[in-house]
Amino acid sequence: MHSKGFFDTTFLLILQCLVFAGCSPTAAPSQPSDGEVGAELPPTLGELRGDDERAPVQASVDSLQALPPWFRLIYSQDNRGELEPCGCPGSPTGGLARRRVLLAELEKLLPDALVVEGPTALSRAVLGIEVIRGEHRSRARLILELIGNAGAAAFFPGQADFEVIRPEEMAQLAGHDGLQLVATNLAPEMRSRGYRPYLLHTVKDRRVVLLGLIGSAGNEEARRRVPRVDTVASASAAVAQARREAGGVDLVVAFTDGDGRDQAQWLDAGLDVDLLLVPPSRGGGSETQWQGGRYRVESEPLGRSFRRVDVVFTGPEGRHLGPISGEAPPVRQVAAMEELMLLRSSQSGTQSGAKMDELLRALSDARETRDKGLDALRGLSKPVHLVAESLLTLRPEVPEDSAVKARLRSYRQDHLRDIEKRLASGPPAESDQRYLGHDSCIQCHPEVAAQWARSPHASGWLHLAERGETGNPDCLTCHTTGFGRSGGFVDPEKDKSLLNVQCEACHGPMALHVTEAANRGFRPKPGRPVLSTTCTACHDEANSPDFDCETYLPRVAHPRALREGLDTMIQSVCGSK
Repeated sequence: MHSKGFFDTTFLLILQCLVFAGCSPTAAPSQPSDGEVGAELPPTLGELRGDDERAPVQASVDSLQALPPWFRLIYSQDNRGELEPCGCPGSPTGGLARRRVLLAELEKLLPDALVVEGPTALSRAVLGIEVIRGEHRSRARLILELIGNAGAAAFFPGQADFEVIRPEEMAQLAGHDGLQLVATNLAPEMRSRGYRPYLLHTVKDRRVVLLGLIGSAGNEEARRRVPRVDTVASASAAVAQARREAGGVDLVVAFTDGDGRDQAQWLDAGLDVDLLLVPPSRGGGSETQWQGGRYRVESEPLGRSFRRVDVVFTGPEGRHLGPISGEAPPVRQVAAMEELMLLRSSQSGTQSGAKMDELLRALSDARETRDKGLDALRGLSKPVHLVAESLLTLRPEVPEDSAVKARLRSYRQDHLRDIEKRLASGPPAESDQRYLGHDSCIQCHPEVAAQWARSPHASGWLHLAERGETGNPDCLTCHTTGFGRSGGFVDPEKDKSLLNVQCEACHGPMALHVTEAANRGFRPKPGRPVLSTTCTACHDEANSPDFDCETYLPRVAHPRALREGLDTMIQSVCGSK
């Protein structure tokens, strides 16, 4: 044990059981000379920095045979159009600016990892909560640009990505950004316009084929926009073509945005892949399963983390992926330690040299233990390629890249100008669609207004101001009233009456209601009913992952409901669709 106080002692004790996290070249290197270790350990950060004060601690591998080839895949999937973390309670992780920093450090620590982007990166349309408009297409183009600039080797688009950027335009944009597009079951006439049927990646003498399987379209328009061919047949043809090109195949990886029904149909029809990388199950979270001779990994959504998959080719040439058995050493601990290393190195300006040295030594010791564990695997009666997955989380402690932040700031400014221009050039709001603001409600509803002033909804703008996000259109929708709608909030400098989450944010524009209420003897038209979808328009998985309707609703309920029928109101709102 080398470190006390740098991180929890219990964590270090766990990490000292470590085994495995080697490296695998992105391109096939020349064969090692006699006596040379076949798969070198990643360089320590001290080596990368050129530190000379203390010789780096190297794992003792002289007595070991050449280590097996190692494939390390780092990917994001189901980003769903997220540019940056919301910052609301419960959702501080993620963001394209942090992604750029973490990938730069990853390239130093694990230089031969393959970094790619999985399906559903560009749009929330997959959730059914985004009707595609011009600003969504602009956002998608920006995300595609930043994915390429961050160092991803390829993008595996899905239906929601093509809904926001059509296939022809996506091919042009990706080509400009140096990003390969992989869509295995896209119709051949579309693939000829810039899409590849597979990505071939070599690790020493082992060959990895990566496929992109586009899921079923939800309507006829989408089927015309993204013509597909038979998924199982196209996947088989792509693997056969890669086998002819490379002389063999040792691992087949498939990304898909297809849902559970798609996956079941493909597997029943004979889809033959080793790793199936799929969307998260409904309800969030991410899981891995070993099923029918293949490893199925669910994505971590909303750009909060990268998924990391390690495959060690401890078996003979050919496809021999196997689950980790009791005979094999543990797999994920070194990956966890390397994640900590990436986090600390991204904060290099705030970490002391002594602390970094302690972590480097602990990591080196872990790698030595790993190498001995790998050497022991050669005695297994049925050697297989071992697979393990883990997460690299974009934690709040990871700094944000200044160039990406500037690009996002420019995009937000352009987005706001476009919204203002659209509203200014459009017709004025009809009388029943105009917003008046909270002050118009007080005269008839003083008790409700007083209760609202004490609720979290009344401080929505303050929270934006504290984080410096008052110019962020992605935040204004849920922290003001009527933003982006005719007659709604536009600019705080011009109109402060619609700041915060006011009555009309939930009940709809009420100008007509106020006018009718002023006419004695005339019953005013009520506001729109509040349903669970009213709440989840803002309290969604991205911005409010801990949201529970029955818990949150009493915090903003009207006083009468609190006194007379809270249970009835909860049942009415939370049970509605």
